[in-house]
Amino acid sequence: MRDLLIDLLDLKSIVAYRPQFARALGSATAALFLSQAIYWQQKAGEGNYFYKKRDAERDDNNIMLEPKTNDQQSWEWELGLSRYEQESSRKLLKQHHLLSEKLEGMPAKTYYCVNYDALVIFLQVNLEATSKKQISINNQPVNDHQQVGGKPTNKQDGKPPTSRGGNVPTWWWKNHQQAGGKTTNYI
Repeated sequence: MRDLLIDLLDLKSIVAYRPQFARALGSATAALFLSQAIYWQQKAGEGNYFYKKRDAERDDNNIMLEPKTNDQQSWEWELGLSRYEQESSRKLLKQHHLLSEKLEGMPAKTYYCVNYDALVIFLQVNLEATSKKQISINNQPVNDHQQVGGKPTNKQDGKPPTSRGGNVPTWWWKNHQQAGGKTTNYI
């Protein structure tokens, strides 16, 4: 049974996911996109652009076809991200100057380049800020399994608070009010 599972999972096509990217970017999909872009950037060489299609090739039944050559590789096939997820990830990465794009050829193809220098600075700043936030809230140590307020997330009912009250401190609510005094439900 284990061998069948290994065959079904196609272990040669594992995508590296770096949770520190998600923490710094605030987006797991952008982190996944960036992780895969770094893989292809390493193959292309630092500073060189690489080509990747947005959409996978499909058969007559709209089933994705496995790419046979590198120029058939697509973000959709490799990551399983929809067009919207890809575009929002690219937008976020470009806003942080972590990804550059250029169009070339007729018809135009999108080429990508990861800015390693910007990535190093971005991670240093954001991971340092994240670790400082994690050090303490109200002089109490906080870890990844605690909510704001220091209460563990695995309460009896297993549900985080969804309205004012519960175990969310007042300062959090002051920082998350919309215009008109209404609070947002980000927790």
